[in-house]
Amino acid sequence: MPDSSAPSPLDDAPDDIAAQAASWLTRLDMGVADQEAFERWRDADPRHAVAFAKAAALWSDLARVGRALDQPASVPAPGPRLSRRRLLEAAGIGAVTVLGGGAATRAFARQRLVSAVGQRLNRHLADGAIMTLNTDTEVRWREHRDRVEVWLQRGEVGLTPADRPFVLRASAETVRLQPRGRYNARMRGPVIDVTVLSGRAMTSSVSAMSAYNLTLTASGALTRPTAAPELLSIEAWPRGEVVFEDEPLSVAVEEYNRYLSRKLMIVDPQLAAVRVGGRFTSSDPADFLQALSASLGVTARRVGDDVILTRAK
Repeated sequence: MPDSSAPSPLDDAPDDIAAQAASWLTRLDMGVADQEAFERWRDADPRHAVAFAKAAALWSDLARVGRALDQPASVPAPGPRLSRRRLLEAAGIGAVTVLGGGAATRAFARQRLVSAVGQRLNRHLADGAIMTLNTDTEVRWREHRDRVEVWLQRGEVGLTPADRPFVLRASAETVRLQPRGRYNARMRGPVIDVTVLSGRAMTSSVSAMSAYNLTLTASGALTRPTAAPELLSIEAWPRGEVVFEDEPLSVAVEEYNRYLSRKLMIVDPQLAAVRVGGRFTSSDPADFLQALSASLGVTARRVGDDVILTRAK
């Protein structure tokens, strides 16, 4: 949905462009901006990107000044301090010299990390926070002084905030993940499941503690205890393992296929319903297929890009 309160589109007046840049910067810092609308505005005219870089550079300078003023001093502090937004307006953004403008612009844009099928990736943030991407996952994030905004586009990610909370943004809900906790977020179609391994996760209406899930849907957030097999699976995937506990073979194969470029397929409904269990390496199904052969008489036959599982009659 368009950001109805966003700055107006292209305007030829430099002062208006500077004002738009300041408005975007303030809204981005508050976490209330429409990211796609901002990127459209920024890319619509090179002057927009330059004006935003100038605003971001001044914003950063004012942050350093603010931190200095917060330190104890031997002389009385001057009068009331203005907000950075007011200082931006008073300073006249056009007078700021741009140094490394591209970097300043990118600082307020979302960063992106994508893992391939079968791949796991770790990203360490400057404050020590960690994001761990599971197979075939896309995550975007933006860092602020007091929080890290995260968007899970697809797949599954482990989130370990440091001193700043993570704010996970879904289509209809925003979840605040308490600092120093451990969390797992997995997208299942239009739904995102957030599992609290330690710490606390909160939406505007519900919260979840350790060993509880928040399920984010289009109509809101629900909370439930995390099932034991689900916890085992979440703890296993960062180690490159998959765990099944008395699961139908169809469910086990569906889970395994998340990690495989050559997919496993079952054509026999009776075989699909057989229940299986065990712990296996996610990147190589050889031990899994060997266990199926030894215990159930299942054979694996490569057909094109797939592996067909059948059982002797």
